[in-house]
Amino acid sequence: LFKTCASCHGLKGEKEALGKSQVITGWDKNRGIKALNGYKAGTLNVHGMGALMKGQAVKLADADIADLAKQIAAMK
Repeated sequence: LFKTCASCHGLKGEKEALGKSQVITGWDKNRGIKALNGYKAGTLNVHGMGALMKGQAVKLADADIADLAKQIAAMK
């Protein structure tokens, strides 16, 4: 699942996506779930990335969001 994310966030979440986002490497699972659900619901718009991230997150099922958050939390 993270392949799609890696194009902007880097292979290990080490990049500031499009020079705007925070580095997501090592975010704890709950933070990742909260962020992805916020983008999916359209209630989160950090650094003007809401619309772009909503387009990505809306495709994700709850299980996918949990899996992605777990993958991100494991990144070093």
